[in-house]
Amino acid sequence: MHPKVKSKNKLLISAAAVMTVVALGHSDLWNAPARAQVPRETPSAQVEKVPAWQTAAGGKAEFEVASVREDLSGKFHPPPFSMDADDGFTNTGGLFTADLSLQGFIDFAYKLPEQYNLLSHLPDWARKKQFEIQARAPANATKDQMRLMMQSLLAERFKLVLHYERRRPRCW
Repeated sequence: MHPKVKSKNKLLISAAAVMTVVALGHSDLWNAPARAQVPRETPSAQVEKVPAWQTAAGGKAEFEVASVREDLSGKFHPPPFSMDADDGFTNTGGLFTADLSLQGFIDFAYKLPEQYNLLSHLPDWARKKQFEIQARAPANATKDQMRLMMQSLLAERFKLVLHYERRRPRCW
């Protein structure tokens, strides 16, 4: 790995570790209650729940093999299926290829709608630098299973740590 890319990856690791997903009243992203609504007398209810789609897709999953590189070519290579939060999917026989910013991969992995800015504390380079990811999944993997595999890949390669938090938007 090029020394400049390696030092930038270290910066990515430290910056991504403080990322927060903020849902501004968009409750269908997950089924976890807001912390202020959780009664203190039930400690088991205080554990953060994962979104229902993650549970339905089978929980944690990993790609069989994956390659992650910073794309310095400046050319866009479209993915073989929509990376939006929708469920539209064309089976690729287990091949995952995409050339996006880190924010794009996070949006895909956590099924975040593009029309909302749900990522706070994300550095500018994570929005601007393109990364090419090529990976192999089981041949019959669904789009949501690919999302779970992407979550594992982001955690492993970029040391991404993420938590869900509800915030009320400021209104004047």
